[in-house]
Amino acid sequence: MRRWSSFEQGDRKRAAGCNGTGPSPRLWLVLLLLLFVACAPGESSRQPAYGTLEGAIPAPSAPVWLIGLDGAGWNMLDPLLEAGELPHLAALIERGSSGVLRSENPTISPALWATIATGQPRDVHGVVNFTERVPGSYRTVESGPLDRRSPALWDHVGAAGGRSVVVNWFGSFPAETIEGVYLARGLDPAAARPGQVHPEGWLDAGPSFEASSPPGWALEAIGRTPFLRETLHDDQRSLDLLRRAVARESADLVVSYFAGVDIAQHVTWKDMDPDYVPFPDEPPRDPALAQVIPSYYRYLDHVVGEIVALAPEDATIVVVSDHGGGPMRPEEAFHFQLEVVLSELGYIRKLQSGDFDWTRSTAWAISELYRERKRIWLNLVETESQGIVPREQAASLAEEIETRLRGLRVEEGPLFDRIENHLNGEDWMPGMPALTVEFAQAALTATRVRDGAASFAMDPVRLRHRDVSGGHRLDGMMVLAGPKIAPGRFTSPATLYQVAPTVLHLLGLPQDARLQPPAGQGGVLAEVLSPEWYAEHPPLIAEEYRTLPRLGRVVEGDAEADPAEDASLARLRALGYL
Repeated sequence: MRRWSSFEQGDRKRAAGCNGTGPSPRLWLVLLLLLFVACAPGESSRQPAYGTLEGAIPAPSAPVWLIGLDGAGWNMLDPLLEAGELPHLAALIERGSSGVLRSENPTISPALWATIATGQPRDVHGVVNFTERVPGSYRTVESGPLDRRSPALWDHVGAAGGRSVVVNWFGSFPAETIEGVYLARGLDPAAARPGQVHPEGWLDAGPSFEASSPPGWALEAIGRTPFLRETLHDDQRSLDLLRRAVARESADLVVSYFAGVDIAQHVTWKDMDPDYVPFPDEPPRDPALAQVIPSYYRYLDHVVGEIVALAPEDATIVVVSDHGGGPMRPEEAFHFQLEVVLSELGYIRKLQSGDFDWTRSTAWAISELYRERKRIWLNLVETESQGIVPREQAASLAEEIETRLRGLRVEEGPLFDRIENHLNGEDWMPGMPALTVEFAQAALTATRVRDGAASFAMDPVRLRHRDVSGGHRLDGMMVLAGPKIAPGRFTSPATLYQVAPTVLHLLGLPQDARLQPPAGQGGVLAEVLSPEWYAEHPPLIAEEYRTLPRLGRVVEGDAEADPAEDASLARLRALGYL
C-alpha cells in the first residue's frame, strides 16, 4: 500500500482552514457580513445576493493582476514560508487573504485553467482535454481558445471598454483577438510562428526584445537536465514578455501563467520525497535532483516579486494554482491505449510501418484523452478524408462496437465501467465522436482481456511513463492582496468557479447573467473582501453583457502537421499527460 507523503500533511490543515491562530479582527467583520448575507432568503455566502445593473456596463475601475502558478500547493509552500525562503509571497499573504483553492477531478490542466478564466464547468466552456481533434482530419492538436465556448475574463473586460494583457495562459494558441495584447503560450520572440501574437506585428513595434537569463542560483539548482533548463527558460521568457507588454500597454487586467513548478513536480518528485514508494522498474532516485522542486518554488517567488514590482499601487494581486502536487498514485500513473483494444477487435488496421491503414479501418481512436476516459470515431465516408463507412451503416456499426466492448472482461470484471453510444442521442452529427468509454479500475492490474472471440494481453493497453513520479492533488492555492482585500485566511476552501467572478468584481464589473456556475460552488468570494469596500460595492449582474462570439475550430482537412505543434505534444507526453 502506498503511504501518504510527509509533504501532503500540511494540506489537511489548510483545507480545514486551520492555521494555528484565530481570525483577525477584520476577518471577524467579514464573517459577520457573510452571516448577514447567508441569512438572506434563498442566498448563501458562497453565492451572495446579486443586484441587477441599471444602465450601461461601467468601465473597469481598478486593475487586477492575475498570476497563475501551475501545480503550486500549500504542502510545499508552507514549509518554505516558515523557513523564510519565499519573501514575496509571504508579503502578499501578510497583507492579504489566502487559502486553499479546491480543484476538481479529473485534474486536466487546460480544462481547469479554462474554468478559472471563465467561471464555467468544462462541459459548458468546452475545453475538456489536453488535445482536440482537428475537424476533417485524423490529427489532434493541443486544445486552446478555438475549443473554448464561454467568454473569458479578458472578453468581459473588452466588452466593458477596458484593455487586457494576456501572457502565456495555458491553452492560448492561437492568440485571441482581444482589446489589448495577447501573447500565446510558448511564444519565443526569436522564432515566433503565425498566430502567436495579437495584435499582429506587435512584437516588431517598439524596441527589440531582449531575453534575460534566470538568476544564477536558479540555473544551478533547477537546470540539472536539458528538459528542466528549457522549462526554466520558458518561464523566464514569459516574465520578460510580461515586463515588455505592461511597459507598453496600459491594462485593466494583466494575466500571466508559469508552468515550471508543475513540470518539476512531475519529473523529480521521487528525488525529493523520502516517503515516495517507487513503481516496479522505475529509475532510481537521483540525489542531484532532490532540490529542484523547492528551488523552483523559490524561483517563482522571485517571479512574483518581479511582477508585484511592476503593478500599480491600486492593483489587486491574485495568485492561483489549478491544483496541487504530490507523489504519483497508481490510479493516475497509467494511460490506457484504446486504439490497441480496437486493433485487437479488428476495427483498426495498421500498415507494416505501424501507421493506421485508413483504407481498412472502420473506427479509430487517438490517445488524446487523459487517463481512463477515451472517445471513438467512425471512419465515415461523409466526413473523413479516407473514410470507408457509409453514413447509413453508422448506427449499426456503433451498436456493434458497443456490444463488443461491453463483452470485454478482465480477471476482476468488465474492462469498461462506462460506455456511451452517442448515436443514440438526437444531437449526434457525423464528425462527432461515436462512443465514449471509461476504463474500469480493474484495468490497472489486469493481465488479460477476454470475450467470446478475442483474448489478448493487457500490457500493451496499459502505458506507464517511467520518468514521471509526481501527480496532481485537488488542493491548490490562492492568495489575494490589495486595497480591497481583508487580511486573513479562508474559513473554507474556495473553488475554481469563484476566481473569475471575484476578479470581475474587483475590477468593478458586473457578473454575466448568461454564465451560471454550479450550484453552491461559484460566485464572488466575499469573505476575502474588505467589509467596508464590499458594503459600498455589492455584486451586480448584467443581463446584456456583449462579448465577441466564440467561433470554434473550422474543418481544416488532413493538413500537414505543424512542427511546433508536434513539439508541444511531445512535451505533454514527456509529462505523462498523453
